[in-house]
Amino acid sequence: VTFRTPLRSRLARNVLSNSITLTPGTITAVQEGDKLTVHCLDEAMAEGVEDQAFQQKLMKIEQKADALRAEKKEAAK
Repeated sequence: VTFRTPLRSRLARNVLSNSITLTPGTITAVQEGDKLTVHCLDEAMAEGVEDQAFQQKLMKIEQKADALRAEKKEAAK
C-alpha cells in the first residue's frame, strides 16, 4: 500500500512509520517525504492503514505545536 500522509514534520512522519512497523503484520518499507509504502501480510491489514487513529493524533500534535509557535512569535513582538 502506498499513500501520502498529511503530516508535515519529518519527526511526525517518522513516528507514524515506526508505529505502522510496530503493528503486527505490517512494515513501512519506504518513506519518501510525505509518501509511505507499507507492506502488509494480507489485504485485511492493508485496509485503513493510511487513515490510522494514530495519524489523526499526530496531526493534532502538529496543530498544537503550530499554535504554540504562533503564540511565542506574537509574544516576542
